[in-house]
Amino acid sequence: MKYFLLVTLFSIIPAFANVLVEEATDGLMSELKGTYQDVDCGSIEYSIDLIDINNDNNKEIFIIKYGTCLSGVTGMRIDLLIKQNEVWNSQFDFPGGYEILKESNLGFPDIMITGRGFCFPIWRWNGKKYYLHRKTCDR
Repeated sequence: MKYFLLVTLFSIIPAFANVLVEEATDGLMSELKGTYQDVDCGSIEYSIDLIDINNDNNKEIFIIKYGTCLSGVTGMRIDLLIKQNEVWNSQFDFPGGYEILKESNLGFPDIMITGRGFCFPIWRWNGKKYYLHRKTCDR
């Protein structure tokens, strides 16, 4: 019985994740990894990280899109989707990677956008959205 319950639980988790991804992306993406068709760039590979960044028991969605067409020499483009008042809101959608920092504001962690170069912007939550807080050149 324990084995059956465990197998059933783990088969539900990916299905829940796929439903969440499809809802947040308005059907453009429906799995944690895959490809979608971009009007200008054609087939784009992506991966999704579901992370509860503010410890409210709800997942936020980091979307990482790969390729130079959308992101130039950086090679990847990120977005963070946060659900507020039943609506998914885009926070970034620009070239780079991300690193969640220990510092936080109003329950959300600061996020550093990583990429090429030596200085990186750090974004901070203001209660409604992330904004450019400062930059660091200490890496």
